[in-house]
Amino acid sequence: MSRLAIAAAVIVALAAGCSSNSTNNDGSSSSGGFGPTTKLVDLTRANLNQLCAEESANGTGTVSCGADAAVNVTPLGVCTSIASDCSATVATSQACAALLNADACNPKQLNADRKSPACLVMLECTHTLCTNTMCFCPDYNSLNTCTTTCSRFTTGLTTDCASCIAGLYGASSCPNFTALTAPYDQCTAICAQSNGGG
Repeated sequence: MSRLAIAAAVIVALAAGCSSNSTNNDGSSSSGGFGPTTKLVDLTRANLNQLCAEESANGTGTVSCGADAAVNVTPLGVCTSIASDCSATVATSQACAALLNADACNPKQLNADRKSPACLVMLECTHTLCTNTMCFCPDYNSLNTCTTTCSRFTTGLTTDCASCIAGLYGASSCPNFTALTAPYDQCTAICAQSNGGG
């Protein structure tokens, strides 16, 4: 190949590289966009505001139930603040918001949606999972044990870990996360692999 042909090939390759729209491994563009696998903690405040607006029911955050009633639906986390240990991605947030928005007028289904792995992760991201969401206890000592062990166990909660512990979320639950009973005793190993739980 002549020097002229090699030089022409190099110029074509450089021109193609300069004109292409590069994409990051997470599917986001390098021009400041974000993709579904982008972690929420990696988004700017402007990106979080944009995501919040996109996730808000009907673009307003309000779902009308019945003739005159209006129910306010706020997607978990993105519209408020995200904890620094939050493992959620854009897709996790969108999945939870889609469930809550779709079932805003069905209290029973809405409660079930909050038990979904995506919404449990979003609850952890706002540090509201280990309060009365997860700990329904008969006395203060039990409540203290539950909230303290839950907070340690769910730090950086992933969807795999949330899938395992989802059944603990219930109206009569007061677990001690350092002594989980079957079938949740297996969750300690699953959660430790992904988020250091246990």
